Amino acid sequence: MSERKSSKMRNKIKLFAFFMVAVLCFSAIMLVATAQNCSAAERKVKNVIIMIPDGCGDTHTTLARWYSGEDLALDQMPSGLIRTYAAESIIVDSAPAATAYSTGYKTSDKYLGILPGPVTIPGVEVPAADQQYKPVANVMEAAKAKGMSVGLVATSTIQHATPAGFSAHWPDRANYNEIAEQQIYLEMDVVFGGGAQYLLPISEGGKR
Repeated sequence: MSERKSSKMRNKIKLFAFFMVAVLCFSAIMLVATAQNCSAAERKVKNVIIMIPDGCGDTHTTLARWYSGEDLALDQMPSGLIRTYAAESIIVDSAPAATAYSTGYKTSDKYLGILPGPVTIPGVEVPAADQQYKPVANVMEAAKAKGMSVGLVATSTIQHATPAGFSAHWPDRANYNEIAEQQIYLEMDVVFGGGAQYLLPISEGGKR
């Protein structure tokens, strides 16, 4: 390519880049203006969806970017870091992790929706002696109490630790029969996932 053609190409690229920046700036200004003109009622949040890629961390998303060769859709979303430790362990299990998300309290390994007993990790709130091992309300129960529709969608059994952390209170994440019963009484509006065997009696091919 000649120097003259190369110069023309660079000028075209610069012009295109300037045009795109101008479009983006204009779009941003219009979005801000639209948001400012919206009434409080129009800006009111109607739905909240919490998505949890269970066991996923920075290493997994970094590997996904390398594999795809480009940014991920989640890179466009506001994000931050969390402190992934439990009340008695520096490596958190899915049950206390889901409990922390759903209730705001850190708890012990394998616990679902209940406060911890003894706490050994610095920085974790120690419950009063008469509150240890007691259940605490989760965000789904709060939404249900306000008359909102609630549900769970999982690629695992619906009684698995992460969905169970939002829908049950028990000190053992492996007790699927107890978790399933509590989930029934929560009266969720939508449930998609596995685990039908824990809702059916043994006489019907289930595990209850």
